[in-house]
Amino acid sequence: MSDSALLQVIDLYVSYRIVRKFTDIMSRVRSAVADVSFTLSEGETLGIVGGSGSGKTTLLKTIVGVLKPSKGGVIYRGVNVHGAKGELKKRIMAEIGYVPQEPSQSLNPRMKISSSVTEPLRALEVGKSDRYERARHILKVVGLPEEVLELYPRDLSIGMLQRVAIARALVTKPKLILLDEPTSSLDISTQAQILNFLNEMREVFNLSYIIVTHDINVASYLSERLAVMSHGTIVEEGPVHEVLEEPLHPYTKVLIEASKLREIEESLEEASTGCPFINLCNFRTDKCFEKLPPQIVIGSRRVKCWRYSDKL
Repeated sequence: MSDSALLQVIDLYVSYRIVRKFTDIMSRVRSAVADVSFTLSEGETLGIVGGSGSGKTTLLKTIVGVLKPSKGGVIYRGVNVHGAKGELKKRIMAEIGYVPQEPSQSLNPRMKISSSVTEPLRALEVGKSDRYERARHILKVVGLPEEVLELYPRDLSIGMLQRVAIARALVTKPKLILLDEPTSSLDISTQAQILNFLNEMREVFNLSYIIVTHDINVASYLSERLAVMSHGTIVEEGPVHEVLEEPLHPYTKVLIEASKLREIEESLEEASTGCPFINLCNFRTDKCFEKLPPQIVIGSRRVKCWRYSDKL
């Protein structure tokens, strides 16, 4: 891994078991994330876009250590996230912040905002007085009055709750923040405020972001690089302007037309062999029906599509 790399995801697979009926003895293993690899540099933002069920949230939870991979690894500053213990694990916990989807559901409705914001600090065994002082400071940073600390989630607007969720991620002074659909539940004007705020926080604290979203416009606004994810794998990755101006994968091309996203996801093939995007592609060949394409490198881009097999 290069000296400038903050995070490296290597050949990551995450699977879980599905029981079809209560009477079933045998369960079925489903792959939620498959063959995902990328490197994130210090101060860089990577946007990951895709529809519901594409594996985006599973990927974030695996990076932060909530879920364990079935294969592959997550390396943060040269350390395996899932193998770290003791003080090393605490350091990694402090340096990777996580903003989950739907802040209203991620905050305990029975806990005051002060307790929610300082919860990560308790896990790091920070003293009570220091915890409260850090909470006061970070609330000011995210543009909320100190009085909010004594309120409950029900007392705040959805935009304020999103700022609280971001404050909670920032309170440990992280280097990397994982953002799961940070604007999905917000109206247009509040979305713009949060996106501008995230940009400002990145500059002030020299943060790196990984943002996952179904909205390619949100991802491209914040990111230097864009990865397109579906069926648990990254099908295309590259600099934002290149992906948007000249998409290589057929899924990326239709994904850019956000209004068609739901229709697209419902039309994808579920077959275990062959490319799942056959029905969307005008360039399909017999090989596309036979097996999944490998990852192919084209300049600064990576794409999984048989159309570019001559580059192998």
